[in-house]
Amino acid sequence: MIARFSLAIAVSISVATVALAAGDDSLYAPPPPPGAASVRLIGAMAVPTPIEANIAGKKLHTNGTQPTRFITIMQGPCTFSVGTASATRPIQAGQHYSMVVTSAGGKQSVSVIPEPAPLLGQALIVLYNFSAGPAVSLKTPDGTTTLVDAVAPGKLGSRAVNPVASGFAVFRGKTKLGEVPSVQLRRGASYGVFLLPGVKPQVIAAAGPTLTH
Repeated sequence: MIARFSLAIAVSISVATVALAAGDDSLYAPPPPPGAASVRLIGAMAVPTPIEANIAGKKLHTNGTQPTRFITIMQGPCTFSVGTASATRPIQAGQHYSMVVTSAGGKQSVSVIPEPAPLLGQALIVLYNFSAGPAVSLKTPDGTTTLVDAVAPGKLGSRAVNPVASGFAVFRGKTKLGEVPSVQLRRGASYGVFLLPGVKPQVIAAAGPTLTH
């Protein structure tokens, strides 16, 4: 389940109810073609392995840790495949998806998850828990402020925040599993922090979907 709440990380920034100024247009990506959606590839394996996936006839490559860029695909039934593993899912226009490749017992499997939609006027921070251990939380690096709490294995959680600069850390209880450097969050855009599986879980970060005009 995706939890969304409003939070001011540092200072309170008022969001006007009037339309955004014309100068803000540059913050948003150009619109996709009619009937299109976007998808990326994420490798979530205990041993990072290069992955080549086929998504609706388009190829995407990852080194096994860093998510790929988003590509455009058309709405309707779509087949996602890697090696001998595949999944077919209905794709809706205007939505964002991630194809996640996991591995158990040397066998790869594919899942497709819908991404939380970015928000007008605020930034969205998303925590992805691909580990096999207990639930984890996303906090400020010093552990004093919880942003996304108790994300179970195989799930994600998100929270709307003001567009400020901040670093993030993943905690399991009081134990810090890893952190990512400070980043300037932007309204209309999302930012993901990923906990990858393994004997020593790895924490990485990557930009997520962005609002279009």
